Amino acid sequence: MNMTIEVAIAVMALVEVMEAQVVVMVVAMVILAVDMDMTMEEAMVASLEEITAMED
Repeated sequence: MNMTIEVAIAVMALVEVMEAQVVVMVVAMVILAVDMDMTMEEAMVASLEEITAMED
């Protein structure tokens, strides 16, 4: 449960910085969840990792 709160905070921080990219992230998250049969939380973490990788 604690992880969900951390992810939510990370997402809120991203929304403030770049709203357009967050929309892309949410779409990617849903696609990942459906495509790879992940839970939404797993997909959220995966897409957050991809975005932080893109920033570097």
